[in-house]
Amino acid sequence: MEKLSKSDKVSRSIFHATFVLAAVAVISLFSAQCNIRSEGEPYIGSPYYESFNENWRLVHEDGRAKTVDLPYVENIEKNERIIIENVVPEDIQDNMCLFTRTSRQNIRIYIDGELRSEYTTDNIPLFSLNVPSSYVFIDLNRSDANRTIRIEQWGTSKFRKQLQVVVLAHASSAWNYIWTHYGIIVIGNLILLLCGVVASIICLVLSIIMKKMSNLIQLSYSLILFSLWAICESRLRQIIFRNSIAAGVIVFLLMALMVIPLFSYWNIIQQKRYAFWYNLVNGVILGVNIFITVLYLLEKSDFFNFVLLNYALIAAGIIVSFVTTFIDLIKGRIWEYRYSALGMMCVLVAGVLELFLSRLKPFYAAGFFLSISLVIMLLLSSVQGIRDLIEEYRNRERHMGEMTLRTIRTIAGTIDAKDEYTGGHSIRVAEYAVILARAMGKSEDECRNIHYIGLMHDIGKIGVPDVILNKNGKLVQDEYSLMRLHTTIGCEIIGDIDAVPGLKEGVLYHHEWYNGKGYPMGLSGKNIPEVARILCLADSYDAMTSNRVYRRRLTDEEVRNEIQRCAGSQFDPDLANLFISLLDSKKIRAETRDGFETSGDEGKSISLALQKLIHQNNSYTGAYELTNPEFMRMIVYIIKLAERNRQSLIVKLFSVRGKDGRELIGEMTGKGSDLLRQAISDTIRNTDITTPYSLTKRLVLFMNMDPQYSDHVISCILEKFEAYDTEGLFTVVAEDIELN
Repeated sequence: MEKLSKSDKVSRSIFHATFVLAAVAVISLFSAQCNIRSEGEPYIGSPYYESFNENWRLVHEDGRAKTVDLPYVENIEKNERIIIENVVPEDIQDNMCLFTRTSRQNIRIYIDGELRSEYTTDNIPLFSLNVPSSYVFIDLNRSDANRTIRIEQWGTSKFRKQLQVVVLAHASSAWNYIWTHYGIIVIGNLILLLCGVVASIICLVLSIIMKKMSNLIQLSYSLILFSLWAICESRLRQIIFRNSIAAGVIVFLLMALMVIPLFSYWNIIQQKRYAFWYNLVNGVILGVNIFITVLYLLEKSDFFNFVLLNYALIAAGIIVSFVTTFIDLIKGRIWEYRYSALGMMCVLVAGVLELFLSRLKPFYAAGFFLSISLVIMLLLSSVQGIRDLIEEYRNRERHMGEMTLRTIRTIAGTIDAKDEYTGGHSIRVAEYAVILARAMGKSEDECRNIHYIGLMHDIGKIGVPDVILNKNGKLVQDEYSLMRLHTTIGCEIIGDIDAVPGLKEGVLYHHEWYNGKGYPMGLSGKNIPEVARILCLADSYDAMTSNRVYRRRLTDEEVRNEIQRCAGSQFDPDLANLFISLLDSKKIRAETRDGFETSGDEGKSISLALQKLIHQNNSYTGAYELTNPEFMRMIVYIIKLAERNRQSLIVKLFSVRGKDGRELIGEMTGKGSDLLRQAISDTIRNTDITTPYSLTKRLVLFMNMDPQYSDHVISCILEKFEAYDTEGLFTVVAEDIELN
């Protein structure tokens, strides 16, 4: 299971708590719709309209009066009542209605002193200190013409009161007026809600399939909450919801919660570099709104009283997003998420615009710019998500390719380590084969596969005894028969692996000859798979340019002549001629030095020097025998890996001799060797390696050790040996491996 950081745990906790609180709000909203319409709901009329906005007389409680045209904004003290009066037009007809919108203030409508409609905190079914904004209707008949209409309004908070327009309409066309002005926004938000739900479902399905949650899940949750907020805030709320008052109350909670998943999404997009600030903003918003919800449930306050605080917190989140995005822009990191950044900037700008318009433009229908910006962000984030998936797929493919190559190289190195004289053989064969394949016009994918096959072509040597692989001299018939089995053994080992096309053919048939005299099947000509014919040339070339147990490497001229001579018998003649042209143009060169494998800087290659020393122990040099050739081959392999990976290592050869400097003989040899082994073993670290080199010498590899510290360790070894040699019979010398 993935281990989460502290900031990730905080982010996840905030997100889950937000999800729970939002779910409670949404469930409350829709469960309220199951109830019978409340008597406290504002009357919406019985579904030609015209405005009725001129020459209204506005009267304050203290008697101040003036004539105004609607809509009009008036500063009103808390609980102060104002009255606007006019005369019903004389051309009023039967089955008409009059309606206006209350901006969170209580309202009563009278005709000649007769109360026709009332919408106040006293008669709504839910606790609220401020009534939700709603349309309030009264029916009119011809008999109401020229009578006085009086609209009385008051609020429980000190805000600028918005006196909305008054409309006269036939009952059937009243809501048509409202729909004409605001219906398109509702449709847009319904589409946005659908997009959010679909995106959430897709993200959840993909998380189940891919075992990983998409970043877009936070954005889709934000879309859902925003669209619900916009629909609840819509002026068509009374048509959409049976219980519009519940929607009017919950709208403020949705407004605060919808930004939390949006900021969480942005935190993830920015690789959680600024997790502290996003967690701080989200945590405060969540905590404040939990507190407000508790106050509301206790009927101590309602959500509207804290709307300015929520505006401030949302503004703080917008500032954090702006600043962090600007920092990423300065540092050049924004390119990683450029499409999402463009979408987020649209949302942030729209959010700032919405905040200003809601405060500066009293009659603004909130949500229009945010709706458009969120659609843009969803589209751009989807593009970003697709791009990131493609990039992730490419990185995964590249990573898998690198892992495959490392694994195959390790296997190839393990195979080569068994053979005293073919170190690095598989790697060189793979590289020669790729050069030949490119000259043949093969694609990069085909060349990559040929490279893998070249690394694996001798995997069957795992099943060949070491005594045969490293025999001093040519193999007898029985031994050669066993050696030939490595192709079929290799084919069995790889089994049904089909990740690398041509692998089985390359492993099984790379010793087939063009004239049909090869093994294991005796195939000939074009019946031999092309990859096997390529490997046959590359394999033979490396064999000729490397030292063997029975001979030294051939000269470049001898190699060229041998390939030319075997064209048409052992080798495909067309490939042989192409290979010779590559040799002549120096595009293929032997990657050995004096017949030995090299790695790193050839002039400082410890592995090359050790190979030369090991090579002295064969039939045609007549040199002294190593104590453990198998150990030394493994040491050479370890050194090659260290050189290839640029790891630091120090190799020392400790020799024990008589006190007079003479070579040890007889029992003295064993005694001196035991003292040297004990002194070294008691001093070196667990990460260092020591092995017998000869009867009187031991090799020590100091892995990743500082040179100055290694001098100290060597001095300790010499001091301990001297302490253990109580009779003073021996002397020890620490030597470097001769590199030339």
